[in-house]
Amino acid sequence: MRIKRWLALAAAVLLVAALAGCHSQNNGAVVQGSEFTGTVEQAGEACILVAIDETEYIYQTCVQKAWVSLDTEDGGDMQFQVGDRVTVVYDGTVLETGPGQIPNVYSVTLTNTASSADQ
Repeated sequence: MRIKRWLALAAAVLLVAALAGCHSQNNGAVVQGSEFTGTVEQAGEACILVAIDETEYIYQTCVQKAWVSLDTEDGGDMQFQVGDRVTVVYDGTVLETGPGQIPNVYSVTLTNTASSADQ
């Protein structure tokens, strides 16, 4: 009887450990590489929606558009406009929603403005 209880307890502990190991703390995917370039489709004060370039790894494996937090580690305080080209450096975490979300952003750099892209 004692052996059965011990085996049941051991099985329960292993099950809990296995389930805990499968849980992702950030509830998202970690994508190879930590940088992508794209075009701003919507611009707000706290985040921007970026259409990711088709040649980027993240586009091919995970998401084609992503909300990018402007609460960056570099403390950048830029305002973006629809049509701006940006490069986003992040920690690799992508929340797989529709569109995706990039919550941990190191920097967002303006590579080409919407007005210069029209010319």
